Amino acid sequence: MRIGSFESEASLTVTPVGLLAVGGLMAAILLSSAAIVRAARQRIAPPDLPRLP
Repeated sequence: MRIGSFESEASLTVTPVGLLAVGGLMAAILLSSAAIVRAARQRIAPPDLPRLP
């Protein structure tokens, strides 16, 4: 990777257990975001306000 005068190099090794862990994290993120969207779409009844005398 080179940006202007900055140059960088990287390597990565992934094991099957690491892939399983990444897959589990992605599944958890997707499930939690789906639950948040569902909760945000629910209608909430307005609170009963006290009547003024």
